[in-house]
Amino acid sequence: MQIIASAISQLLTKERVNKPVKITLERILKFIKNKEKGSKKVEPYATQAEVSTLQRELKQDLAKL
Repeated sequence: MQIIASAISQLLTKERVNKPVKITLERILKFIKNKEKGSKKVEPYATQAEVSTLQRELKQDLAKL
């Protein structure tokens, strides 16, 4: 997960991404960081359906770039 978080951070700082993609990437990054900390706050947010939805949206947005 740390590799993914690092890649997302680099993407956000180096690339120009549109606002919806940036927001999605920031949410994913926040989720990863909270998950690594073992935070209980993340659990309700991290349902499988929502993660799948975020993944599909991210793939679609990246395909548009």
